[in-house]
Order: sequence, then structure tokens, then C-alpha cells
Amino acid sequence: MAFTLKKPEPTIIKIEESGKEYLLPPMSSLSTDDLGEILTMTPDTPATEKVAIAKAFLLRVCPDLAKEEVGDWGYFQIYMAYEKEQNPGK
Repeated sequence: MAFTLKKPEPTIIKIEESGKEYLLPPMSSLSTDDLGEILTMTPDTPATEKVAIAKAFLLRVCPDLAKEEVGDWGYFQIYMAYEKEQNPGK
């Protein structure tokens, strides 16, 4: 069985309120340093830690998101959508 590595595509995040779009880099193009604490999350990681980790990651890879009025839960929703799109088989 062959493994095919697909061309990485960025994820587009649209913020309805401002009408702006942000590009999140393809996860497969990021280094382990870029991914940071994302790599440490497990199903047992407390929810408050997951939210903080996801927010820090998003602001690191897309600092312009800080200009939006997105609460902690909003950042987590963005991260979950990003992760789902970047790992469709998961």
C-alpha cells in the first residue's frame, strides 16, 4: 500500500462580523516548534488548558487574529475547525 502526501493547503478562516479572512498555514508545513504545546494535548488535557493552548497557537501562526473580537471559546472553535480540515481522516 502506498502513502500519498498531499500538497498542503492553508485553511481560510472567515470572521463574519468584520468580513475579514485569515490564512492559517498548512499544519504539515509547520515545525514542531511552530506547533508547540499543540503536540502535548491529549483527551485528558483539561478543557481550560486546551483552550489556552489553542489560542496561543493560533496567535503565534496568525497574529492578525488578535485584531478581531474573538473570545477564548471562539479561538478554540477556530482551532477545532482548523484541525478537522488539516486532518480529514481523524
